[in-house]
Amino acid sequence: MRPISELLIESLGFFPAVLLLGARQIGKSTLAKELISQKILDQYVTLDDLTTLSAFKADPDGTLASFTNRIALDEIQRVPDLMRALKKNIDENRQNGRFLLTGSTNVLSHPEVTESLTGRLDIFILEGLGIAELNNRPSPRALKILLQESVESFTNHLIQSSKEIPPLRPADLWEAIFFGGYPEIALAKNINFKERYFQAYQTTYIEKDVRDLSKGIDIVQFAQVAKAFFIQSGKLINFSNMANDLQLDQRSIKRYSELLEATFQIVFLQPWSRNTLKRIIKTPKVYAKDSGFMSFIHRVLSPENLPESSCFGEALETFVFTELRKQTQMIPGLSTYFYRTHLGKEVDFVLEYGEKLIGLELKAATSVNAKDFAGLQDLEEANQGKLELGIVLYQGTEILPFGKNKLAVPLKYFLFA
Repeated sequence: MRPISELLIESLGFFPAVLLLGARQIGKSTLAKELISQKILDQYVTLDDLTTLSAFKADPDGTLASFTNRIALDEIQRVPDLMRALKKNIDENRQNGRFLLTGSTNVLSHPEVTESLTGRLDIFILEGLGIAELNNRPSPRALKILLQESVESFTNHLIQSSKEIPPLRPADLWEAIFFGGYPEIALAKNINFKERYFQAYQTTYIEKDVRDLSKGIDIVQFAQVAKAFFIQSGKLINFSNMANDLQLDQRSIKRYSELLEATFQIVFLQPWSRNTLKRIIKTPKVYAKDSGFMSFIHRVLSPENLPESSCFGEALETFVFTELRKQTQMIPGLSTYFYRTHLGKEVDFVLEYGEKLIGLELKAATSVNAKDFAGLQDLEEANQGKLELGIVLYQGTEILPFGKNKLAVPLKYFLFA
């Protein structure tokens, strides 16, 4: 079972419906079928089946009413009117745990959907397989301990975990970044298969997901813009500059970016700000949802080529952000940002949880010095001297303190502890 399964099962106990969103082929259908095998749900129904799709399109209310058991309803974005039918069905027979809905596009952003099922629906996003999952390890707990308990509990957990954490050789990390988290690729770990898989994936994605969301879209333009966003993963995005480079208007660029977001191909990270005299950069950063797909777009041909590639730093950051999202979605109420000033002081990831502020800075090096904490120090000053903990993740082996609330932590602890 995936780590998110526990949250899904809990949520099905509180809501009539749970919506599980995520990119095509990320594992939603497999997870739904696992919940059926666990007797959490009774039946799997997919709208990729043409007969089922036709029935729901012709009579969404009547077809939905014919299912009286607990069902997993896959790819619901293919029938936009289904959300209205679900609201009617739930209101007539409100019982928790009746529907697990899945979608390869964010059905709530579909232009034809007018019903959001507010108060009747919980929402989760499924990410790819994490490095802990692929190593048959339990989900890392250190970040949750830091946010929900204390810095002392966090450091004690790291120390206690030191003997249990597997070694993370550079080659292991390059491989994890290169293959990414799409289940079939991550499990096969075959370079030729990855190449063929993503080539076919691009075509399937455009034909099934993008065309469903936006009729009459210029596919050539969209593919061009999509590639530009993937190439810039881990970087600040200037829509005006991109429009000039691609010779397109900004409205088209933003429209295509919304489609990429709605189909879970990219994610934007917003800058952290607080009432301060400092000028904070307001431009968002963009990330590919999967480091394996990013390395494919950059034409990195093998894990061994990754450290010498021009995209290595951004690929590492993209990979760490995917791992961070897997952990943070297990912590309700947590928000993630980045920090950067006009003078170039920056922190890769800023976590805000109630009054707690945590900074995470990522370094590819195997050693750390005081200068690596400059962005974290600036973040602390911008937050009126309040920073729960500033962490530099690096590829060394020792946990090292750099002052009362600054800590250098080996990346393997973040991934496994």
